[in-house]
Amino acid sequence: MENLTQEKFLNDSELKKLTDFLKKNKSSRDSLLILMAIYTGARCQEILNIKKSDIKENQIFVRGVKNSNSRSIPVPDYFFKDLLDFVKDLKDDDVLFNISSRQVRRIWDLYRPHSHLNFHSLRHTMGVRLYKSCNDIHLVKTILGHKSISNTMIYMNYVESTKQLKEKLSKIWSVKNAS
Repeated sequence: MENLTQEKFLNDSELKKLTDFLKKNKSSRDSLLILMAIYTGARCQEILNIKKSDIKENQIFVRGVKNSNSRSIPVPDYFFKDLLDFVKDLKDDDVLFNISSRQVRRIWDLYRPHSHLNFHSLRHTMGVRLYKSCNDIHLVKTILGHKSISNTMIYMNYVESTKQLKEKLSKIWSVKNAS
């Protein structure tokens, strides 16, 4: 199992700065592509496989790749509306983003806050944020499409170990301040 570190996902301030910027440019393909990764936690290839017909009722149907499960993921209303505007001229069988994964990497290079963050960092960002907000590892597993809970455990392990570390350190700091 891979270890998750702070260098593999966006922190809250980086994410807010990025999403605020992308929302200002909401009609652009690039903005919608990156926001889709943020809101769904889908892999690059999963996003590139999404068709117009996969967008229904404020949800996006994501076909699993890398032996993962397919799933429907709810997205924010404002994003769904922008997405519908973007795809209005597409046929139902057309993919939303008719680009290569190499082009996705080039797009991400223009927007990423740090050079060590790759496009997959957006998936890790979703996993960490979702687990922090709900403490439900099975929900994180479902949203990310993992077949095995052991793949999802990296998010729980990271969040819980960070929480424990903060608790332990706060005890040390409070003892130091008491003397």
